Amino acid sequence: MNDFKKSDLKTGYILTFDDGRKGIVIKDINGDASQSLILFIKDNKVDDFVRMDTTSDDLYCRKGAYREKNIIKVEKLEDGYLLGGLLKPSWNLFDINSIPKKSVYNRESVLRKGDTFYVIEDNKPFFIECVVDEIYITDDTTVVVDTKGNEYNAQNIYTTEGEGIKAYCI
Repeated sequence: MNDFKKSDLKTGYILTFDDGRKGIVIKDINGDASQSLILFIKDNKVDDFVRMDTTSDDLYCRKGAYREKNIIKVEKLEDGYLLGGLLKPSWNLFDINSIPKKSVYNRESVLRKGDTFYVIEDNKPFFIECVVDEIYITDDTTVVVDTKGNEYNAQNIYTTEGEGIKAYCI
């Protein structure tokens, strides 16, 4: 679904952001479409929240003046009743990652051996073009190794130079 928009989001949808955070959509509070929230989940609890910007249909969320997070994955619960259990951590039956859900939208880039990716050079506005040699997971972190043997956390790489520039300028 390449044409998925923010207006397509429904209450209970689980969002995954480009920084790995997860959130739950709460739409149309008091029947007002401009009163919608995203509840951020950390350690099985609501950790933070942000008002959903309904002035744009782009899939992003702005937290604070400069921190923009792109929504890269949207999932819906297989059973809406599970939303209550997820928001009641004392049940401790499941967490946001294990709760049964189906993907509605997925923009996560899949890198394979030989693909090009970009990294920011030591917090400077310069990008290094790299080629994937190996990908592995350690301590729940995906690591991408370039052809020169350098290792990068997958959350700190960009599949296009434009994506990296956008993230650096925010």
